[in-house]
Amino acid sequence: MDPRSLASPDVRLAEAAMRFPVPFAPRTAAMLAGKLVIAAAVLWVLAERLDLRMLSESFASAFTLPLATAALLVLPNVALQHAKWRLLLRRAAPGLRHRDVARSLFAGFALGLVTPARAGEFGGRAFTLPGADRAAIAGLTATDKLASMIVTLAAGIGAGAWYIAIIGSLSTALAAGIAAAAVLAAGIAAGVFLLRRRIVFADRDGRVARVLRRAFEAMRSLSRRDLALLLGLSAAFYAVFIAQFVLLLLAFGAGPLPSCAAGAATVMLLKTVIPPLTFGELGIREGVAIFVLAPLHVAGPAAFNASLILFLVNVLLPAAAGTVLLLLYSDRRRAAQ
Repeated sequence: MDPRSLASPDVRLAEAAMRFPVPFAPRTAAMLAGKLVIAAAVLWVLAERLDLRMLSESFASAFTLPLATAALLVLPNVALQHAKWRLLLRRAAPGLRHRDVARSLFAGFALGLVTPARAGEFGGRAFTLPGADRAAIAGLTATDKLASMIVTLAAGIGAGAWYIAIIGSLSTALAAGIAAAAVLAAGIAAGVFLLRRRIVFADRDGRVARVLRRAFEAMRSLSRRDLALLLGLSAAFYAVFIAQFVLLLLAFGAGPLPSCAAGAATVMLLKTVIPPLTFGELGIREGVAIFVLAPLHVAGPAAFNASLILFLVNVLLPAAAGTVLLLLYSDRRRAAQ
């Protein structure tokens, strides 16, 4: 089946309402530059406090096997994200091939990295699916993100309790982070309940409301089996991500493994509730890792290097691959016109 045949009659309305800023629009470029400056400044302050020589020595003395294993786990990481996105796209565009799903996913990686709050991921995933309803794609992208966030919050709150038991104390910052995560989880649960009950935007009209309603309807079209499978795949993706983080910590001499696992999950929980003020959350992730892992006797350079490599492998590398695919796709589209 040609997915273009599934587009709704007023797809132009959806495209206009769901249009996101492109990476090189002046306002977006200015925000990106600002975030890059903030990220560079935060990273520099952290590196200076930890001592650049110690960071270099920590990196040079890293154990090769866990470092290489963590890097190779990017393959199942991406494969699980592909499986999640393919599951969701079966509703909006069931005729898509694996390579179409992969191209959509990687385009989202590329545009998400260089747009505020990763908003470009919504438009990026739809960009390479020109015949599909962009409002529906946005709704399914939001569903994908919500599933990952639910798993991160649920596992992170449990890991936070485990972390507190290990260190035997509770700081104000950690308590505030866990409380914020609990509030966010409750808000997501309430939103999902309202959505499933058809309460959201049920009696509103107007262009934006109609587009949002279509996005929500795409989310509601998922069966309970679909949602259960989506959560299962999200949990597997989360487990791979935490395994990468733990392996990187072990590569830089941290340990033991249970403490690293509790600390890694707690880091991801706190990072989730902190607003994305920097490019790719650079500096935020590293600062939180240093703060959380210090009571577990993980050296600052180990926490810094592990979290930075985690970003390079899982975020920057897929985004770079997505940029290449996006450019090739754009060239083919221009040549076909």
